[in-house]
Amino acid sequence: MLKELEGHTETIDVITANSSGKLIATGGLNNVIHIWKTTDQNIELKCQITEGPNYLEDLNFLEWHPKGNALLTGGKDKFIWIMNGVSGSFVACLSGHKEEVL
Repeated sequence: MLKELEGHTETIDVITANSSGKLIATGGLNNVIHIWKTTDQNIELKCQITEGPNYLEDLNFLEWHPKGNALLTGGKDKFIWIMNGVSGSFVACLSGHKEEVL
């Protein structure tokens, strides 16, 4: 399946799928994360994360936890933020990095 995902207003830097392949997260220069739900026939926007701890800074890192729907994000703010990948809600923050998270 090939489909153009519309919604970002800037370049998409990161795209990642969860372990089941049913959820895809995209993020980029506009500091908005889109979470997409996939089916055999379609991809639809499930939610947008437009505000939160590191979205005022560049988003560098976006990855799904391998055993669930937790979405890990990081950027120039030097934190790793854990978000619920289904709802987009904040779960926890990992601090202590001395430099931006790549």
